[in-house]
Amino acid sequence: MNKRGTLLILAICVLITTTACGFGCEGVKSHACCTEGKAGAPGDCADLIISHRYDQCAFVKDIEGCKPPREWTTQPKGWSSSDWLCPASYEWVADKECVGD
Repeated sequence: MNKRGTLLILAICVLITTTACGFGCEGVKSHACCTEGKAGAPGDCADLIISHRYDQCAFVKDIEGCKPPREWTTQPKGWSSSDWLCPASYEWVADKECVGD
């Protein structure tokens, strides 16, 4: 393998490791970056919805103008993104569709 290929593989490994370990979450929309206690800094959790009734979390494609499914809540107005994280004891489920505007 040439030097360029080796450097590329090394760069990819560093990126994967830092993301998996909770570093570099800023701007990242992922379960790990939007779960309490899983990351050093919150990621892009604006599209996160939470069901406290079912103890579940999910993302929607785009929260703007989205009415989440029944029993699901969006980030309350005035809350910072660091306050809007999936509780560690909740289960992540597949992305949900908005039910209306």
